[in-house]
Amino acid sequence: MLDAQAVREASTYKGPKLPMVVPTVAQARIEIARADRVQTVGYFAWNKQPGTNGYSPESTPEALKEEWRSSRLTLTPLLGWFHEVEAMRWPELDESHSTLCGDPSTEG
Repeated sequence: MLDAQAVREASTYKGPKLPMVVPTVAQARIEIARADRVQTVGYFAWNKQPGTNGYSPESTPEALKEEWRSSRLTLTPLLGWFHEVEAMRWPELDESHSTLCGDPSTEG
């Protein structure tokens, strides 16, 4: 999913201007390690109840709002997969079996 052309070509994420005046927001920001850089993609959305005119995010340029809408469509499968993995029950390992945080060369 990370190598899908739409994800590779997604616009660099730009967040909303703060402060903002809306009751509920959703934001996704994903950093993907590429061979030559870290790609940052994402989107910002709000509950579509109108915010306050003249204030963020209502005052956000339409081009940026369109980038957010496009990125949201592109990233929905990736975020769905992430939420599935997040909800899985993973078996606990005994401390004696874990080497994730230790230096394996010093373990006996």
